[in-house]
This record gives sequence, C-alpha cells and structure tokens, in this order.
Amino acid sequence: MADVQKEKGFTQVANQIFEEIVTRKLNASQLDIIMVVWRYTYGFHRKDHELSVSFFVNSTGLSKKNVKKTLNDLLEAHVLIKTQNHSFHQTRKLAFNKNYDEWLIERRNIEGTNSTPGVEMVPSRGGELVTSRGVQLVPQERKSKENYKEKIYMDFQIHGDSFLKIYNDRFEEKFNKQHMRVTPEQESTIYDHLEKMKSKVDIEEFQSIVDLHFNSLPKNNNGNFLYFISVFLRHLGEIKKEKETIWD
Repeated sequence: MADVQKEKGFTQVANQIFEEIVTRKLNASQLDIIMVVWRYTYGFHRKDHELSVSFFVNSTGLSKKNVKKTLNDLLEAHVLIKTQNHSFHQTRKLAFNKNYDEWLIERRNIEGTNSTPGVEMVPSRGGELVTSRGVQLVPQERKSKENYKEKIYMDFQIHGDSFLKIYNDRFEEKFNKQHMRVTPEQESTIYDHLEKMKSKVDIEEFQSIVDLHFNSLPKNNNGNFLYFISVFLRHLGEIKKEKETIWD
C-alpha cells in the first residue's frame, strides 16, 4: 500500500482553479502538462520554473512531438505563460496562468449547478442555501455556487462594426452557425483588442488576415475570436512577408 502523507510534501492549488479547469475542454495530454507545471512550480512554492520538452517527456511518458504540440496549444490559449525564452545558455521558463478569464479554451456545456445527482438547491427561511435533503452548504461551497450563477453569457454582438462583421461573416461561412456566446468580460476584451488591430491595419489588410486565419485554422479549433486575438500579430507578420516577397 502506498504511503501517501501530506507531511511528505503537497502542491497547493486554489479550489477555484480546480473548479474552473474541470469545466474546460482540455484533453488528457493538456491536463498532464498542466499538472507537471503545478508540481514543479506551486509544489516548490514558486511561480515559474525552467521546464524543457525532454523534462515533460520523462515526467509524463508522452512523445516529444505530442509534448511540443500540447505546450504550444496551452501557450497560445494563455493557460501557460512563457516567463523566460529558450536560448543556448538557458531553458525556457513556464508559469501557469491562474487568471482563467484569459484562457482561450472553450467551456463544456454544463446544465444546471448541482454537483450531486438528485439534489436540488433551495433557499431556507434564513436565506441560506440548503439542499433538498436538508444539508446546509458551508460558506466555501455556497460561494462557489453563487459565483457560478454570476457567469453570464450573451450573443456575440457586432454592434455595426465593419471589422467585426468581416470576422463574423467568415466564421458563419466556415462553421455554418453563429459565433459562440461570450461573457461581458470577454466582449470587452474583444473590443479592446479590436481597436488595437485597427491601429495596425486597414480594413482590406484585416480581411486578408481573417482569410488567412480561417484557411489555416486547426481542425479542433472552434474559431472563437478570442483565439484570433492570440494569433493576430503572427498572421499580420505573414501577410507583410508575403507582400514583401511579391514586391521583390
């Protein structure tokens, strides 16, 4: 029998992170990588650490190709953060991004808020949340339920913006459906970055970047505009390089 004792060492991860991460569409390889990052950062009471591809291969048993792809996906989705670039003299440093509002990983469609089958949340006379079986929630659980209810999703709105209309039209053409719903915070992020994009390109260049984006979109990517934000500058560089080649 394994002798597992907290006194021999443990990794502290906030309950909110656990509650959030299980709602996201993460695959097994991504979860493996995340747990290794937790173990060698939070497990040693540090925010980041030098973590090489070979280290992940040895820690998880995943192939080198799978580790590289998974790391790139998690970095592009803002789940992991690069705090130090790889060079000849140093290994890349990685950190876990605990600000889950910045993650570009789609949530699962979870119906309702009950975590226990057959248990209904009802208010007591004193205003406390109590299960239909008469068990009162402790403050931490009650707070979690209340926070979950506060997450509001709304339709993806264009608000007459010609740039956003270009993206939305291309999205509907590719996926034959409307853009997924977003939270008010995500909508604010979208419009903040959209203004930055407008300062760098005109509408014709934006159209070219959107076309390039959807033509090169990975098969498992849902086309969320939040992901487009993370790759916009890369696409812009590719478009500019293509123009330079034409003129040469």
